[in-house]
Amino acid sequence: MVRPIRRTVESWFPLVRMGLGALRNRLGGRAAPLNVMISLTDACTSDCGYCAIPQRNHPALSTSRLREIIDELADLGACRVGFWGGEPLLRDDLGELIQHARSRGLWVSAVSNGDLVPRHIDRIRDLDHLILSLDGAAAAHDQQRAPGSHGRVLAALRAARDAGIPAWTLTVLTRHNLDDVPYLVDLAEARGHKAAFQVLHHAEALDGGQGQALHPPRQALRDRLTWLAQAKRRGRPVANSLWQLQQLLGWPDLHTPDPVHDPTAPPCLGGRLFFNVDTAGSVYPCSLLIGRPNAPTVAEGSVADALASVQAPACNRCAATAFTEYNALLRLQPEVMAAWARSIVG
Repeated sequence: MVRPIRRTVESWFPLVRMGLGALRNRLGGRAAPLNVMISLTDACTSDCGYCAIPQRNHPALSTSRLREIIDELADLGACRVGFWGGEPLLRDDLGELIQHARSRGLWVSAVSNGDLVPRHIDRIRDLDHLILSLDGAAAAHDQQRAPGSHGRVLAALRAARDAGIPAWTLTVLTRHNLDDVPYLVDLAEARGHKAAFQVLHHAEALDGGQGQALHPPRQALRDRLTWLAQAKRRGRPVANSLWQLQQLLGWPDLHTPDPVHDPTAPPCLGGRLFFNVDTAGSVYPCSLLIGRPNAPTVAEGSVADALASVQAPACNRCAATAFTEYNALLRLQPEVMAAWARSIVG
């Protein structure tokens, strides 16, 4: 099923507004929550080796409160909201939340492991973008998750395509899947989607310290990132921008990807133009800082007051794919903007 052209054009409006919001910030210093990630639940159908989120078991925000938060974010200038977890599809109200966010003019994405996508495709039919976690070919993927889970991701990709939902895969690079990177790019090429890649970077609050054991050998990881950069240059369906891959290759040691402060780099825009709302409502500049004490909350009260109370991060460089790209996009870096525009279009 091909998504109607009108729907595709409509999905661009919030992204154009995001660019204008970034321009206003650049010209006048005006902050706004242009891009907000919201964790809907800690519960998950997977037990990934690099993630301890399901063990946290934080209380989730109610449907009514999440609708209020979405309304307030839209009023404050939000353009995009991304739902994550845990597994967002475990919430019966996901479809309602997606529809409500889109009714407020937001571009809406969700991150899923794919287990429940075919069964609950109607819940996500109105998504602008679906990101499916895929850790490699069957052996590597199932080793990091559960037997049979690789086949379920492929079924999710088929279901999303048939429903006209744009979908990418997202792969965390570990010692188990470096050899599968060409397979993942070949799969994307064959099925007409993009493949995104990231290094291990979860804060300890989200991985329980488990991720360290999964780091690939340093040189092998650099070799794979170099391969991805070359594939990107050749026009293959790698979602990461070439600029971001080059940033990763320039990182001193990807076994220690913790955020740093670089006095020669501009301030991070986390906590100014993009935010992360954790499951119980605590607000952080990004997920790397989840667990930092005294975080404000949107569980009740004014969303504007909570966002204004978010402590600006001391760091301004990190190895996290999403936040590196967010900063480049919201600083209106031309090569990154062009790369992502091409990725979203096709």
